[in-house]
Amino acid sequence: CVVCGGKVVRREDDREDIAGDRWTEYTFRTLPVIHYLERRGFVTRINGDRPIADVQAEVRQRVAEFLKPRVTSVP
Repeated sequence: CVVCGGKVVRREDDREDIAGDRWTEYTFRTLPVIHYLERRGFVTRINGDRPIADVQAEVRQRVAEFLKPRVTSVP
């Protein structure tokens, strides 16, 4: 490592061609599922580029909101 001088170890599958395959798989298989679930209210986005305690608090809040019983009208 140029920063700390430690040994850099690469995975055997850490190659450009395999990364491209992973990106294709994500784009065509995973992303459509995320969009489908997002449209139905099962996905929430949280900014993880903040202090850990702030992110953790927001995650807990969102999970609690999701698990709250929903009021439905009964005919």
